[in-house]
Amino acid sequence: MTLIISVETTLNTSVKKASSLFWDFKSWQNIWSPMQAVEVLYDDGLHQEVIMTVERDGQAETNRTIRFLRENGDIVFFSPEAPPMMTIHRGEWKFYNDAGKCRVKAMREFEINDRYFNVNISLAPEQFIKNFQGRLKNILDKFQSYFDRGGAYV
Repeated sequence: MTLIISVETTLNTSVKKASSLFWDFKSWQNIWSPMQAVEVLYDDGLHQEVIMTVERDGQAETNRTIRFLRENGDIVFFSPEAPPMMTIHRGEWKFYNDAGKCRVKAMREFEINDRYFNVNISLAPEQFIKNFQGRLKNILDKFQSYFDRGGAYV
């Protein structure tokens, strides 16, 4: 069964600046601390292939992601090999003008890998979904803090 989660927030910046920063995967390491490493394999300004290593629940997890930049600044993506707790992982970052600020919505579409949760019984699928949504909220909060500081890294 395909599940969808989403979170959103308002950033103190323009849609163009927000979309540009979300596209610039190398900058993520300076904004969101679980991002441990990023290797951009391909980027022509509209299509991007990256390998990233992130910390999840005390473990390093490496994922390959293919991203597409839309004309309006939205970013859609999929992971050819989903993280181990999922069988499908795709999503988007949507950006809207909101009275001179940027409203950003993070949406994820995924399927739970039942085999993973049958072996790793310390985490129930329901708790994973809740944690996943919290993780997305944390990413948006970190970008919000970045723009609230006038675009300065911590």
